[in-house]
Amino acid sequence: MALPQQSDRPAEQHRLAQEAIASQLVDMVRGQAWPEFDASRIRETLPRLAALVAALVRRYGMASATQAAAFYQAERAAQVPGRVSVPVESPPSLEQVTQELKWATDNAWGVTTPEDMAVMESKVVAAAERMTLDVGRDTIVAAVAKDRYARGWARVTEPGACHFCLMLATRGAVYKNKAAAGVVDAKTALGGDAKGEANRYHDNCRCHVEPLFGGAYEPTAQVRAAQQLWEKYAAGKPDPLNAFRRALSAARNDGHPLL
Repeated sequence: MALPQQSDRPAEQHRLAQEAIASQLVDMVRGQAWPEFDASRIRETLPRLAALVAALVRRYGMASATQAAAFYQAERAAQVPGRVSVPVESPPSLEQVTQELKWATDNAWGVTTPEDMAVMESKVVAAAERMTLDVGRDTIVAAVAKDRYARGWARVTEPGACHFCLMLATRGAVYKNKAAAGVVDAKTALGGDAKGEANRYHDNCRCHVEPLFGGAYEPTAQVRAAQQLWEKYAAGKPDPLNAFRRALSAARNDGHPLL
């Protein structure tokens, strides 16, 4: 039996739906929230920016979570008898959003150039997008952790995904909860971010989560190619993550059709 094309996979349809939500959020942040920020009046305009971004993250984060819950229920229903309620995770608070935006606009405390403003805008947009998509991603992660029929979850990478995300995706559906995703050294074969957490998502990352309930996990063609690259160039190396990064970069420079 021929394997389904990547575009036919429910997980890929879920990723595309989440990408559409993220794109709408980005347009709203750029068009409605960011213009309210004035670097010459930070104390007055940063709270206004934070309030607007928080409202947008709440709105689109709930859309992300609702879509993620529906995806989880559909995947479960296809493999497990009966239905299950999937509570949606809560969006970040205004205080959390404010802290993120303080970091993103830190360069505003001083003389700012148009280039500085463009960089800060990009940071604000990226933070808002990550916080929004995390609501959907966390909804599936939390559901898997509580569901005795769920074997685990896998990372679903986007085209052009970074070496870190692809490395995590090569492990397949091995994550049962955030703890299983690991508090591990960022340079080990298990992988992790700067804080040692393999379940986190970075700015400008549109990867998502796929639950597994039964049978063998079937990775996408992109992930299968990454698995081959990992085994050939990174597995067993003293610094496997950097070895994988170099191999991935070389493969892309050579025009690899899947990576």
